[in-house]
Amino acid sequence: MSLALPTTPVMKQYAELKAQYPHAMLMFRMGDFYELFADDALVASQVLQITLTRRRTAREGDEGTPMCGVPYHAAEGYIGKLLSNGHKVALAEQLETPEAAKMRGGSALVQRGVVRLFTPGTLTEDAYLDAKRPSLLAVLAADTDQPPQQASHQPQRLILAWLDISTGEVGLRGLGAGQLAHTLAALPIGELVVPADLQPLLEGIVARKLVSVQPQLFAESTARAALLRAYKVTELAGLGLTEPARIVAVGALVGYAELTQMGALPSLRPPQVQLAQTHLQLDAATRKSLDLTESPSGQRADTLLGVLDETVTAAGGRLLARWVAEPLAQVVPILARQQAVTTLFENPTLRAALRSGLQPTGDVARAASRLMLGRGSPRDLGLLRNTGQALPNLYDLLQTSGGLLGSHASGLNGLSTLTELLTRALAPDPLPALVRDGGFIAAGFDAALDSLRSLQANAQNLLAELEATEATASGLPVKLRYNQVWGYYLELGKASATIPSHWVHRQTTTTSHRYSTPALLALERDLGNAAAQAQQCEEALLATLVAAVQAHSVALLQVAEALATMDALQALAEVAQTHAWVAPTLEDSGALELLDAKHPVVATRVPSFVANSVQLESGHLWLLTGPNMAGKSTFLRQTALLVILAQLGSYVPASKAVVGVADAIFCRVGAADNLAAGQSTFMVEMLETAAILNRATAQSLVILDELGRGTATYDGLALAWACTEDLVQRVQCRSLFATHYHELTVLADQLQGVSNHQLTVKVWQDELVFLHQVREGAAQGSFGVQVAKLAGVPGAVVQRAQALLNGFEAAAKGGKQAVARLDSLSLFTQPSAPLAAMPSVLEQTLRATDVDGLSPREALAMLYQLKNQLNAPSQVAVAAKD
Repeated sequence: MSLALPTTPVMKQYAELKAQYPHAMLMFRMGDFYELFADDALVASQVLQITLTRRRTAREGDEGTPMCGVPYHAAEGYIGKLLSNGHKVALAEQLETPEAAKMRGGSALVQRGVVRLFTPGTLTEDAYLDAKRPSLLAVLAADTDQPPQQASHQPQRLILAWLDISTGEVGLRGLGAGQLAHTLAALPIGELVVPADLQPLLEGIVARKLVSVQPQLFAESTARAALLRAYKVTELAGLGLTEPARIVAVGALVGYAELTQMGALPSLRPPQVQLAQTHLQLDAATRKSLDLTESPSGQRADTLLGVLDETVTAAGGRLLARWVAEPLAQVVPILARQQAVTTLFENPTLRAALRSGLQPTGDVARAASRLMLGRGSPRDLGLLRNTGQALPNLYDLLQTSGGLLGSHASGLNGLSTLTELLTRALAPDPLPALVRDGGFIAAGFDAALDSLRSLQANAQNLLAELEATEATASGLPVKLRYNQVWGYYLELGKASATIPSHWVHRQTTTTSHRYSTPALLALERDLGNAAAQAQQCEEALLATLVAAVQAHSVALLQVAEALATMDALQALAEVAQTHAWVAPTLEDSGALELLDAKHPVVATRVPSFVANSVQLESGHLWLLTGPNMAGKSTFLRQTALLVILAQLGSYVPASKAVVGVADAIFCRVGAADNLAAGQSTFMVEMLETAAILNRATAQSLVILDELGRGTATYDGLALAWACTEDLVQRVQCRSLFATHYHELTVLADQLQGVSNHQLTVKVWQDELVFLHQVREGAAQGSFGVQVAKLAGVPGAVVQRAQALLNGFEAAAKGGKQAVARLDSLSLFTQPSAPLAAMPSVLEQTLRATDVDGLSPREALAMLYQLKNQLNAPSQVAVAAKD
């Protein structure tokens, strides 16, 4: 910290805790507030928009230490805001009451300690998480089990391990050269832990997600010990973790999670080990171009996921998002998923029943994780109970389905005992959000709790009964009274007779005597303690129920996976039925045939969307020309999106689809710079192009849009030409290339596999009409001037542009007269108004007429002809196409 702290005992305590968490915002509990001091206070006051004050001492001239605070009961919202602004938060609580501190004597300073470290990758609370998007903790490590790559500072392979602590899912991936960037782009990583020697590999890939940790976290012995603790095993072979590199990666992951959770962890699933390429490779540029899961504004709307997400549950939505982000790349698992979708597609009654059956289920994995971390609430237990009650119906629906549906239906068994316990133990909904609110244990479940509750509920009746008993036994007109000083007492007038021997005198007033009895004192004590005892009893019962949840953790995670998979599958079937999509044929080939295909997002918004077809094979490239706004980019994107849909197991918007499974899709569409990295628009374009040419294979699909436009015309044309040749001759992948370089169309006659296609338009009454239809052949032009006119560019500018265009086109033909005419067109001199660069029919007629050769009669006839033409303006203009 750059600001000095006072040396008072409490500030020394603060400084000691802050030293343990120097990179986190320390929220320090003091009474009913969490306080932040010094540099933390300066930052928090700006982020949270709260008042900054100062903590002063008695020392003369002391300006005080900056401080700010938030109420403890509202801390959740403030912590969330700090997290969303990229900060970690260490929460320091009072570990004892002030009364307990005084009993210890000494300075009576309340003990405090950090009970939780909030980081972006270790969140479990719904308040900090998107219900349909995880925030993963990931660790990157070198694969030391592989020989190092020669002549390179980068290891031949890397290992990426990830954990969703909110659900207990753990994954492990082996990464070859060039796979790191697109793998990080595919996963929703909230926090990335990387050893110092690997951090240079991540320059330009990740920014504030990067976390540095102490090197011993990556020591094999430390990692192994963390895994043995987390999985409660004595050997790691059963988890598929035998190689040291895998142990280090997953162990460092678990060890870091333990540090943030103060040693507590939820039940973890065995790591999902993925070392071979089983998923379609999509780099960051491709994902951005295609709007798979997020629009440019960061929303789901108008994305492929937004169209597909007809899920009923949050867990199903998260799984579907993962399928969209990482489609499969092997025919067999794709077909297995597609067959399950087909079963639900062909049986609307089953699908409707499944959707209805999923409604009462909840986010099982997240609820169980919170409970096992000690952050659960009675509502989490209620969620597990309600879900368990819905499982028998879902099992009956799907047990005979076979395939993925049948296998996951079998995973719904195993919670009957837990469900029965929770049904008996829990009160009906709605359950309280906080344990301290009480009332969540059902009546009749625990006799001791029932007795305490009866005592609270019948307090007045019990007091009345005691009053009546004493009055009857003594024969005296005694009354039961209460005040805050003496509590409950029996009151008797002064003129009364002798009192019973078990009455104890408490007080004498001017008009009465006040007494107590052993029974009254015991009843008063029981009434005073009943509320606290009832809360303690419920908390103990809650711990028992959480232990039961822990005992069923494996079954709970199986149920969570089964429910999410069923939900994602029915969502794909629901979308296919709604939009009349068809099942694609998947092959291990280089074929790609999409007949009457539509953009899956745009077509749902535009009912009149024009369908188009594409047929490609490995080594084939479609060269696509046509004007701006004709639909070239839409056609390119829809082709890539349909391949993605097919490979995630979905139906596709087409009349027929045959898809040879691709290993990667590379999509370079649009233009953007990267100013932070010092990269111009053209440099970004070339970097993306280089990645495509270096990584694409014969099984890839490559989409290029207007490559080379960011530099000089001939430079761009040369690059586009050379890239086209390389894709067709060397890479031999399936390619679509949209361009305005019409010179490239000659490649269709020079290279086998290149064919020209165009987006058709018509010129009607001097207006451009877009047909949005893909046809064979090259376009006649880009019609850029006409598009500018449609966009509302001022007419004078449009006319000037057309005149210049005519000159440029004439010069390109090479004639001396044309060149001279081009030289006379100044690009820097403002033309006189009105701009009439295009010769009219009148001018053309007069220039072509030999006036000296006309007779008087012929001259008069021509004069009438010219006048008639002048009176018909539509006949005067010369169309741009002429």
